Amino acid sequence: MGFHGSLGIRYNINEIKPFIGRGDVVILVPEYANFMGNYDGDANLLYAISCYRKVLEFIPRDQLYRLIKGGTLQFIQIKTQSYIDCLVLAIRRNSGPVSNKHGDIVTSEFVRDVSNTQYVFTYYEYDVMKCIEMLSEFNSYCVDRGARAMLVFQALPIPQYKWNRDAFNTLYNRIVDNTSISVIQSPQQSVYKADMFYDTITHLNHRGRNIRSKYLAGQLKSMLY
Repeated sequence: MGFHGSLGIRYNINEIKPFIGRGDVVILVPEYANFMGNYDGDANLLYAISCYRKVLEFIPRDQLYRLIKGGTLQFIQIKTQSYIDCLVLAIRRNSGPVSNKHGDIVTSEFVRDVSNTQYVFTYYEYDVMKCIEMLSEFNSYCVDRGARAMLVFQALPIPQYKWNRDAFNTLYNRIVDNTSISVIQSPQQSVYKADMFYDTITHLNHRGRNIRSKYLAGQLKSMLY
C-alpha cells in the first residue's frame, strides 16, 4: 500500500486494519514526507473528509482536533482551489488530470525533467521515532492476526537521493534497529534514473514501475517461499 504523504501514516494504517486477515502480506510504502512530522496528516486529510465522510471512521478524536486546529485555513484554500480547477476544466475540456494508456496521471504539461527538482529530507529524531512507534504497533497488529507486514521505501531519482543520502541512511538504520518489521527495499535500492519518473519525483513512469515491480516481486518470492 502506497502512503499518501499528506494523509499521514496514522490514517493510512488505520484505514487498512479492518481488511487484514490471516495469511495476508501487507506491503507498506510510506513517503519520506511521512517521517518529517506529517504522521498525523495535514489539511489534505480534512479535504478528504469533506469529499468522503467515511474517512472519519479512521481518525481518532484527538487527531481530528489537531487537524482542525492547525489546518483549517489551508483546507479552505485547498477546497477553494478545487472549485476553481473544476471551473477551468469545464471551460477548457483539454485541461485537468487524465490518465494515459499506462495509468499515469497526466496534464497538458506532459513529461517533466525531474532531475533538477529541489528536494530536502530533514531528519528529526522525535518525528522519526514517532513514526517508528506507529509502524511497530501496526506490525504487532498484523502478527496477532496471522498476517505479515513489510516495508518498502519510496522510489526517488538519483540526484535527490544523493543530496539526502546521509539523512536517508540514518532513517533506514533507525527503522531496522527499532522495529521488527521486514524492510525489503532500502532507500539506496529504491533509487532510479530521472528519466524513469513522469511528472514529479514521486511518480514512476511505466518503465520505472515495471523495473521496480519485478525487483520487488523477486524479493518477496525469496522472503516468502
